[in-house]
Amino acid sequence: MQTRACLTLLAALAPALPLLAQSSSPSYARVDSAVVDELRRTSTPGAAVALVVGDSVVYAKGFGSTAADGAAVTPATTFRIASITKVFTAATLVSLAEAGRVDLAAPIGARLGELPDSLRRITAHQLLSHTAGLIMMPAPATGADPATALADAAARVPARAAFTAPGEIFSYSNLGYQLAGRLIEVAGERPYAEQVRRTLLMPLGLTATSFDSTVGLGALPFAGLSSNVLDLSRFAIAFMNAGRPDGSRALTSPMVARLTAPAARFQSGPGDYGYGLRLYRHRGVDVVEHGGVDPAGYRSLLYMVPSRRVAVIVLANRAGRRPYAIADAALDALIPGAVTPVVAPAAVVPMDSAEMTRYTGRYAGGLVVEVSVDNGVLTLHQGAQALSIRKLASGELVAGGEEGQFIAFVPGSDGAVKYLHFNMRAFRRM
Repeated sequence: MQTRACLTLLAALAPALPLLAQSSSPSYARVDSAVVDELRRTSTPGAAVALVVGDSVVYAKGFGSTAADGAAVTPATTFRIASITKVFTAATLVSLAEAGRVDLAAPIGARLGELPDSLRRITAHQLLSHTAGLIMMPAPATGADPATALADAAARVPARAAFTAPGEIFSYSNLGYQLAGRLIEVAGERPYAEQVRRTLLMPLGLTATSFDSTVGLGALPFAGLSSNVLDLSRFAIAFMNAGRPDGSRALTSPMVARLTAPAARFQSGPGDYGYGLRLYRHRGVDVVEHGGVDPAGYRSLLYMVPSRRVAVIVLANRAGRRPYAIADAALDALIPGAVTPVVAPAAVVPMDSAEMTRYTGRYAGGLVVEVSVDNGVLTLHQGAQALSIRKLASGELVAGGEEGQFIAFVPGSDGAVKYLHFNMRAFRRM
């Protein structure tokens, strides 16, 4: 991570990005406590948090230290933002569509001739909404030339990368966003990273946001950006105000409308997916967000409530699956009395043997998982990992321990189970 002088950067941004309140305000004490508790619970060295109201940052604070050199984290400390990069990829491709450079509903094969025939009928809409029927893993990119890395990766995509027909089901795919990045290059007639810089980073004044080539050139469209909470606050302000803090437009209202239009229904968990963004209702408000998890240990969350024009940005160098407890504490501080209380999980109820048997089998989607009944408990096996599956009184299924994840068994047209949906991915029954 790189560390910049916080006070210098805040002073430089002050005319366009007002910092109205500091973390010493009593109303943000609960946010401080939530961050400290999360860092302690997960043994995380450091994190930075920013809160936005309207067109201003009302809270920006660093906690702990960087993992690399032990320096104190400040709001200007940069972190890898991992899959939040997908928001920028989606917005850039939508910008090209708004300019008439690409048709999101057209098959991508006409523009990406290097793809195998089985993938050419996929549309850009399906890539951005994770409904292309593609496996999770991206194609390898060789060489060190950013101008050719994504073309090289696209040429290496095997026909078997499509595990089901496009348009059938939501299944989170880094490969899909890798191909979206390649489509940006073809439609924009310049390398992917340069197109994103010209479309978003430069117009929005995101001076601390840049592509980190150490993640691999083929990974840039789905996980390549590094940023800090101040820059992501600028992005959130522009997103929620259809422009940028100083009034000029980089994110237009039609672009934001496309990005936030429900495009795919989540099967395991609440809400929908738009383009590069999750959409769901939480505690009585409509949330637009995306998180990120980087293999090097970084965690990130861009969490917006556009109807209230508030946003929460959390960046950390190790944390829980995603820091939603911090977002909940921030909602209480930003819109007190306007959000409903956090609801306790529903009680666990028993599953009968007939229901458990209906779900058992092997499922494939880039890797193979198996569901079996072990000692009377429905169990998901993924590699060496075995997760018990519990049924809640709400009818939902959860796999894993106390902080488990929703899991769903999705029927086909004949009523029989066709897909297992878990951890945002679909696996087709074998």
